[in-house]
Amino acid sequence: MNAHPLVSIIIPAYNTESYIAKAIQSAQEQTLTNIEIIVIDDCSTDNTLAIAQSFNDPRIIIIHNSENLGVASTRNKAIKLAKGSWLALLDSDDWYEPNRLETLLEVAQKTQADLVSDDVYLIYDQAPSPWTTVIKMSGQTLAHPLVLEPISFITKQKFESKSLFVTMTKPIINRQFLLAHNLEYDPTLRQGQDYWFYLDCLLKEAKFIFYPYPYYYQRTRPGSLTQQKTSLRLESYCRANQKFLEKIEVKNSRELTRALVKNLRHLQRFKNYYKVVEPLKEGKFLEVIQALNIDFLLLFLQRIPTLL
Repeated sequence: MNAHPLVSIIIPAYNTESYIAKAIQSAQEQTLTNIEIIVIDDCSTDNTLAIAQSFNDPRIIIIHNSENLGVASTRNKAIKLAKGSWLALLDSDDWYEPNRLETLLEVAQKTQADLVSDDVYLIYDQAPSPWTTVIKMSGQTLAHPLVLEPISFITKQKFESKSLFVTMTKPIINRQFLLAHNLEYDPTLRQGQDYWFYLDCLLKEAKFIFYPYPYYYQRTRPGSLTQQKTSLRLESYCRANQKFLEKIEVKNSRELTRALVKNLRHLQRFKNYYKVVEPLKEGKFLEVIQALNIDFLLLFLQRIPTLL
């Protein structure tokens, strides 16, 4: 086992027996070989743990949670165990291009960045090839790396807008930066952890570079967190937004406060909209009547031209 790996790849896993092998193999096959691969099984009820344990590679460390902690707490646990100078995030149903880590580290070294992320291939489960990337989905074109900063991070990633959703990316992260600022994922959030974690880093003045080329494959599959009820996701986002409004860095900045207040109202409007739409789709008309609100009516009227 390498006592001084350059990169620690963190793979939290929960009930992904059909996918975990591909994720681990993509980590093993990196052109950068000075790595450790930390797989933490979050109390899976299928064969995820057994498949991870079947790999014979001294760079792989397998941890098993005795209870289901959620992805945020599981990542925090891995960060504490990691020995690498850099942390690389990988979900257990996703995978890397072989030269991903080598490429992003070169960018980090050239730019003196604390976080570097890349574009993401989006691929449906069982599909032979990706259907788009994060950049293509945004309708934008980027010829050069983008330096992210807190205000634009908040204002340019609006829910259900055609935005460049950097929060869908999985950056490599300077571990010393996290330790110096005592940063970790919020364990109270079951969804949207990446957005708020990256914003936390930016509030601590992290240099965050978005490199406009895809080396990460993100799989969309039934049962993943992104497939859960939209109203519940939005409720979680609203709670996190409210917590950020209490942070000292935000209170000391009128621009940050204004941006987060506007973002909170935007999230609340869509949360109220989906509280009506979801029971309507399920034919629960009593719930629809009870949930009717002005935000739903206004958004519905705005969307009528697109429905015709």
